[in-house]
Amino acid sequence: MAGDDVSWAVSSAWAPCIATKGGKYYFYFCAKDVFGDSHIGVAVADSPVGPFRAMQEPLLTKKMCEEHGIMMWQTIDPSVFTDEDGASYLLFGNGHAAVVRLMDDMVSLDLSTLTQYLGAEDFREAVTVTKRGGIYHFTWSSCPSQAISIILFITVFTRRLGCFARDLGSIGKSVSTSCVLMQKPDGCCR
Repeated sequence: MAGDDVSWAVSSAWAPCIATKGGKYYFYFCAKDVFGDSHIGVAVADSPVGPFRAMQEPLLTKKMCEEHGIMMWQTIDPSVFTDEDGASYLLFGNGHAAVVRLMDDMVSLDLSTLTQYLGAEDFREAVTVTKRGGIYHFTWSSCPSQAISIILFITVFTRRLGCFARDLGSIGKSVSTSCVLMQKPDGCCR
């Protein structure tokens, strides 16, 4: 997919993720519009290597978040989680974390489910979720002011939408933009 293939974007494509459903591949990415605002877009292909066809409009914008009372610095860093019931969710955020359910077509949103995640300590970006043993494990990065390292936080809870139930704190630090696991929180990893 080339820049000209994304009609609404003019620069800065980054932080992609890919999901698959129903034999199709969905490539979610961040890009900037002509005003410098960051949005999340999606492109679709029949193969994980493409060719991908981008939707003509952004999937998610900061304005959409604001209209639903969601605090957000930028709508960036998409991550897709598909639960055991087949429901897929788009997690994203910068400064504040949020989630919204993807419709079955994976290229439209159920905006009635757009939810702010509360309790993500020092949330910066890159929220990701995995599930094990009925528990949702959330990770995100944090970059405290005046710090040169990025800290990875992890928390767990038993619902997909809502507040974080238990903050397990910082589990790693890096000297660049990648995380190196430094310690294992009690009861977190088995």
